[in-house]
Amino acid sequence: MLTVFVPAALRPFTGGRAEIALAGAPATVRAALDGLFAAHPGLRDRVLDETGAVRLHVNVFVDGESIRFLGGLDAPLGGDAAELAILPAVSGGSGRRRVALVSTGGTIEKTYDALRGVLENTFSVLDVMLASLELRGVALERVRLMNKDSLEMTAADHTLIAETVRDLAARHDGVVVVHGTDRLAASGDRCVELMDRPRVPVVFTGAMRPYELRSTDALQNLTEALLAVQLLTPGVYVVMHNAVLAFPGVVKDKVLGTFVKRDG
Repeated sequence: MLTVFVPAALRPFTGGRAEIALAGAPATVRAALDGLFAAHPGLRDRVLDETGAVRLHVNVFVDGESIRFLGGLDAPLGGDAAELAILPAVSGGSGRRRVALVSTGGTIEKTYDALRGVLENTFSVLDVMLASLELRGVALERVRLMNKDSLEMTAADHTLIAETVRDLAARHDGVVVVHGTDRLAASGDRCVELMDRPRVPVVFTGAMRPYELRSTDALQNLTEALLAVQLLTPGVYVVMHNAVLAFPGVVKDKVLGTFVKRDG
């Protein structure tokens, strides 16, 4: 069954519902949206323009991948497709900030497999969190780089993250990296080694407790990071738990369950 996630701005047209489960097995994104619009007609004109194309200020994702890179509205939905997310691309005037959001996996993106009783990185829940936020004045570009537990990351992974951040920083006003906390500092330090001082703020964030848990810190940290990246001066930071720490010299304190600056 395919689940559609609806952003807060469009929920008045779904009776306040954030998640819509579609019956049947739509073969394409277009078919899935047709089913959604049949049940909630007010959504059509907010998602599609008069030509039937997705509006410029709207992004549609399938399991975390933008349909722009999958074939547009005619992108096929395989049997494994589980999520379709509608997200505002921009909201605001010409002064909007261009922010790249890079997902790499980690606890913040873990989901619970009830049959096996484990939390793991299988598909991203970032779109679910983003759909609940009002991102006015931000043009958000989602970059799904990898979906790994950070303990499984290699030196090559940390370099790939840093190189991707460097490339994105050249054409955006800020970069947010969602990362597993165990090896987050390694990627942050690699960014500093590769770029020294980037031209825009680069903000790492993550979670100590997965989004699916009631006690999660995921949504708080993501919200703080998206705000901080618009306010900070150029540099590489970790933003979590109402704190901003600049690299280098940032480490994870496993006793406190947060990040701290290393002494000396």
